[in-house]
Parts: sequence; C-alpha cells; structure tokens
Amino acid sequence: MNLGDRRQAFWLVLLGALGITALRVIWLRQQQLELFVDEAQYWYWAQSPAWGYFSKPPLIAWLIAATTSVCGDGELCVKASSFVLYPLSTLGFFFVGARLYDARVGAIAALGFLLLPGIDISALIVSTDVPLLCCWIWALYCLLRALDEDAWRWWLALGLLVGLGLLAKYPMVFFFLGALPLSWRRLLQSPKPWAAALLALAIFAPHLLWNLHSGMVTVHHTVSIAQWDRGALLRPKALLDFIGEQLAIIGPLLGLLGLLLLRPRLPLDEPARARRRLLAWFSLPLLALMTAQALLAKANGNWAALAFVGIVLFIVGEALREQRTVWLAAAIALNVLLGLLAYNYHALAGAFGVELTRRNDPYVRIMGWRQAAAQIREVWREYPQAQLLAEERDVLAELAYYLRPEGTAIQSLTLPGAPRHHYDLVAPAGDAACWLYVARRGDALQTLAGRVAQAQRLAPIHVPLRRDAALDLQLVLITRDGDLQACRS
Repeated sequence: MNLGDRRQAFWLVLLGALGITALRVIWLRQQQLELFVDEAQYWYWAQSPAWGYFSKPPLIAWLIAATTSVCGDGELCVKASSFVLYPLSTLGFFFVGARLYDARVGAIAALGFLLLPGIDISALIVSTDVPLLCCWIWALYCLLRALDEDAWRWWLALGLLVGLGLLAKYPMVFFFLGALPLSWRRLLQSPKPWAAALLALAIFAPHLLWNLHSGMVTVHHTVSIAQWDRGALLRPKALLDFIGEQLAIIGPLLGLLGLLLLRPRLPLDEPARARRRLLAWFSLPLLALMTAQALLAKANGNWAALAFVGIVLFIVGEALREQRTVWLAAAIALNVLLGLLAYNYHALAGAFGVELTRRNDPYVRIMGWRQAAAQIREVWREYPQAQLLAEERDVLAELAYYLRPEGTAIQSLTLPGAPRHHYDLVAPAGDAACWLYVARRGDALQTLAGRVAQAQRLAPIHVPLRRDAALDLQLVLITRDGDLQACRS
C-alpha cells in the first residue's frame, strides 16, 4: 500500500481503527469486566440527563444515555461511545497529520496514537477523556482549515467543537493556549474567530447556568481535586511519579525518541519551523502546567493527555523527516507489545505460575461488585420495605448499577456541610420506616452512632477476589422504632 496516496492512507487508517477497536470489544466481551466506579456513576447520571453533574459537565452522561437507549444497560453498551469516538478521533488525527505534513505522516501518527499504552487502557472504559480528545483533535483540524481558508464553515465548526469539548471536560479551555498565539492577528481583522468563540460560549452557557443554580458544585469539586490549598511544599516524588505516568501513557521508547527529536539533526525550513511552533503551542504549555501542578499539589497522569496529540504528531512527523524510521518502528512495536501484555496479563501470569495478588493485579480494584450485588439482592428480598442506603461514592455508584433497576433509588446518608458527591446532591436520605445500609470502610455501627434511631448489624457480604484480596461490605438494618417486621411487610 502506498501511504503517500491520501485515499489509500485514509482507508488504511479507517480499517485499522475499526479493526483495532473490534478486537478490543471482543476482548472486553470475553473478559466480562465490571464497571469501574466512575463508569457506574456516569451511568447513574445518564438516567437523569441534565446540563451538569457534581464532578463533570454533562456530555459523558448524554453519550451513555444515547448508547444505552439503543442496546440496553449492559457493560458493553455503557462503554459503547468509546468504541465510536476512538475511531473518529483516529480519523481526525489522520487529517491533522496529513494537513501539517503529508498522508504518510498522518496515517502512521493516527494509528500510532490509537496504539499508545494509555489509549490501550482508555479505549476499554467510558470516560470524559474520550469525548474530550475527540473534540480537541477535530477542533485542531478545523482551526488549521480556518486559518488557511478563512471560511465561515470552519470557524463555526471550530466553535461547535470547542463548545462540545467544554461540555465533555473543562480542560478543553486549554485549547485557547494553542489557538490564540496562532490566530491573534486574525482576531483583529475578522469577526469570524469572535463568532466561533461566541458559539462555543453559547453551547457551554447552559452548563454555567446549571452550575450557578447548583452552587457552583462542579467548579468547587474541580478546584478541590487540584489540592491548591496544600501550601508551598514541593513534592519531588509526586513529580517523578507524574513523569513516569506520562512515559507509561506514550510508551517509553516513543517518549525517548521525542526527546531526541527536540534537537533537529537536519536543517529546518520555514514550513518545518511553523509546524514545530504550532505543535509546541498545543502541547508544551499544558504539559508544563500539569508538571508544575504535580510538583506543587496533585496531578493525575491523565491530566496532560491532551498534550500528547501534538507530541505524537511531532514525533512521527519529525522522525520521518529525519529518516529515523527504525527508531519509530521500534517505538510503535514496543507499544503494541505492551498493549498485548496488558490485555493478556492474567493468562500470562497463569502460564508463568505467578500468583495474582492485590499488589500485582491491576484489575482487582474493579472486581466483585456483580457478585456482591447478587448477595445483597437476596438479603434485600427478606426486607422488601427497606430503602437502600449508603454514603460512600463507590458503594452508591456500583450498587445503583448492579442492583438496577431497583438500585437506582439508592439514597445517600448525608453529612452536615457541602455535598461530598453527586448522590449527596440529588439523592439525600429522606424519611423511611426502614433502611438497608451498606458500607465498605470503617465500622458501620460506629459510623451510624448518633445519626439513626435503631441499627442492627446483618451478616456481612464477602466476595473473595485473590488470596489477599476480597470485597467486604457491611449490612446494617436501620429501623425507626426497632420493629424488624416493618421491614419485611
């Protein structure tokens, strides 16, 4: 196949993206993985579509509501938007690369992006990063077209995608860090960029209004997880962890190749310099901000994920320009190998006689909820008048999903003060004669002491996961007057 031919390169990317995604879906279907707590929470949000939620803007819930309305509430259908958006993002990556460099760079960069170790994991879950990345990539393509052609359709498409990106996740605002240095002259000469900005604001405005009506809970939550109140103490270990996570996301050899390419081996003409400047503006400021955040407070590994759009394009484009094809092929091959190892981790551990434990099994944290919910359902049937109650976010989210449809009525035992999570906000405990309280951490009776009238411990739930790991849940029956019969009839 001639990757220099744009049409052939496009079909390679499309078929490659669909094929890789299909293999991931087949793997998920075989593994029967349970939903992670955030995924279960997003599904709960999707039961009541709104313009905002406690910790995130609304797009992720809308996507889940759309996919589950088509194929049901099973785990694969909850995740289904990722199976659509990642191929779409890969095509956008191809078009950006082809426009900045050529079709060959676009094709290799696009498929290399889809095979990053970080994407290997992200593609298995439904998360806010997936629509955010899709909007970012396609917004970048529209910006390039708008700057080249100055056509209304590209500026308005840019505004639409930035607005949708903001509804996916707030870091879409960092798009302006890259766009403004490239288009500030156009801002002074044409109304079109202003129209794009106004369209983005109009799309985002209902979420802002929802936030104002809800006490700015999403903004407060976003600020709280940044932990800016930790003081000025530097955290070098956290910084090293963050850097290690970035190398894990992009792949160690590809990251090393990127560092080598910072100093060009061949002379740069003006188009090459312009490309490097553009990709730098769309990656380095965000990466620098998140690195500083990691040093001063806290930064999760995925917080800088948007920077890797520009970084991967830079690495592939410059590696091919400098004819470092062996390095590039080795880096992508290593990433493919890492993905295969991750997907076959349990099988390989068994083949080599490695005992899986809490410490060496990354999947253990999402295991056990399906079985635990089945056991709780049996207990709940003995007390059909009891209202399901919890206060820990993971317990609320997982039980709402795995005890569906009845579980969606789960309520949160709130504390005085600001809400801790979405369930405190929308499902605070009301008045009931009987409650079935589920807790995971601490002593449930001590937790309830002084907060309820009567409480009686029931047999706990125990789901063995590994030799040293289990999912243990405490059950407590709360009654208004100590009459258990009121819970049964």
